[in-house]
Amino acid sequence: MIENTRSINRAATIVLILACLFIAAPLVVTFITATQDFPTFLRKGFTVAPGSHLFDNMYEVWTRTNLPRQIFNSFVTATGIAFGKVFLAFVTGFALVFFRSRYTFLIYAAVLATIMLPLELMIITMYRVTANVALPAEWLANAGGAWAAVFGAPLDLEVNLLDTYAGIILPHIATGAAILIMVQFMRTLPRSLGRV
Repeated sequence: MIENTRSINRAATIVLILACLFIAAPLVVTFITATQDFPTFLRKGFTVAPGSHLFDNMYEVWTRTNLPRQIFNSFVTATGIAFGKVFLAFVTGFALVFFRSRYTFLIYAAVLATIMLPLELMIITMYRVTANVALPAEWLANAGGAWAAVFGAPLDLEVNLLDTYAGIILPHIATGAAILIMVQFMRTLPRSLGRV
């Protein structure tokens, strides 16, 4: 059966135009509202015609709010997460593909299993570990009461990374999805590359 591609193309074009308008509408409304002064906006509400107070409003937002610091924080965390994630995924992918051992499959399966964990479970765990980075070591040392038997008291360590850049960046670096993508890419490379 021969399809009428012209009608399919027209329908697809209409759908794409409507989707673009749907996505762009809130941005246009936000920009137009940003050009109006506050009393005019309260009196008239949203108007289609832009006002003349864009730079005044931008100056007020830039000087009276914490926006410069928020932009800097976003830049630092996004840069740290991006570089850290790519570096860790590259190193892990390279090791899993080019350095074979009998445990390679188990390590790769454990990494892939983290993709299937629900986000809610990871959020609570990441918060607890970020609030006390030494928690896993403390748990291992106190397991079975061995530490308390030797030293007379259980081990109590606390290394808090809350409200720090490291507390935001480090939990987001190690993700199974990035490692999966890098492993699949590394498998396309020649095997002789591992000996270089």
